[in-house]
Amino acid sequence: IRSVKHLFVFDRRARNYFRELGARSVSYLPLPAPVLVYEAMRKECPPEERPRAPVRIAVGPALSAGRGTYISILAANKIAPGCRILVGAKDSAEVGITSRLIAELGCIPECDMWLEWYVMGKGDCWLRRLAKCSLAVNLDNRTCYGRFLVDCAGMGIPCVGSGEIALAA
Repeated sequence: IRSVKHLFVFDRRARNYFRELGARSVSYLPLPAPVLVYEAMRKECPPEERPRAPVRIAVGPALSAGRGTYISILAANKIAPGCRILVGAKDSAEVGITSRLIAELGCIPECDMWLEWYVMGKGDCWLRRLAKCSLAVNLDNRTCYGRFLVDCAGMGIPCVGSGEIALAA
């Protein structure tokens, strides 16, 4: 670390850690966000056109990640009982498991295998589905950088996040 002229970190909390390890110069560099893509998504589905009933809540990450997804689903149900819950899954087996968990709570599952993050034009993609949500929950219990939160913020979707997510802290 002492041989590096300058170190960029995406978590503000890491600056002092790397300075203590001997880094000469450390700067916080937030996660880049595709602002023009977010603007396009907001125009396609403005907040006033998002479904009101049942409320649609996005949850991240997928259940297989083992990072607080189930607790996020429980929180979404507590916030809006009977809501529609959007969550991605790694494969068809996980789609089935996640959908059953959501349905057993009395919510409406909207679970699919992960789609492309963004597709130009009118194709189906994660951001287009996320844009239709009025709220998001990501109670990730492991340290991560927070791409889900960045996507939500970029599209004006309030997101409940945990302190373990670098960009939520």
